[in-house]
Amino acid sequence: MVEKEIFALEEYKSLREEILSKMERNFRILSLGVGGITVILGFVFQYKINELFFVLPILILANSYRYKAETAAILNAGEYIRKIENSIYRQNSCLGKCDTDKVFGDLGWENYLRNEMKRKIYNSHGHTADLILGSLYILCVSELWKLNIHTLDSSGALTIFFTIFFTIIGIHYWVYLKFR
Repeated sequence: MVEKEIFALEEYKSLREEILSKMERNFRILSLGVGGITVILGFVFQYKINELFFVLPILILANSYRYKAETAAILNAGEYIRKIENSIYRQNSCLGKCDTDKVFGDLGWENYLRNEMKRKIYNSHGHTADLILGSLYILCVSELWKLNIHTLDSSGALTIFFTIFFTIIGIHYWVYLKFR
């Protein structure tokens, strides 16, 4: 094997391992994040620790951003692997001058995932994560609003500020970033 092929093969293996570790991390981020947030919500409702509603939206957003970052890293690694696959197959077909290989086509797992749109599985995972975390977020912000209605003293102004702030940040995350 030529040094370039050895390098490409090692890079391919490394990226495959990275994808697997990021998929595992993605699952942990979502499950531990949702589990931890619901446990905290349980304490809030049981022991009436309403001040935690000021912290929970930040935790939910941090968990959401981390989940999205891991998913984006998986997709980016997959796209790079696709380029490695194309390069290796085209070099070995002796048709390296063509954009599309007439003998091999677009072989390789990442090409299959891309061409068959199998990567859409990440969309459904992302939608599920958005639904769960978005529901928890809305619950926390609505509880902040209820807290504001019940406290019409000077701390109510602070609650109004945080409610509006978290609403704007939530809209930015779940609406604007979806269409970007």
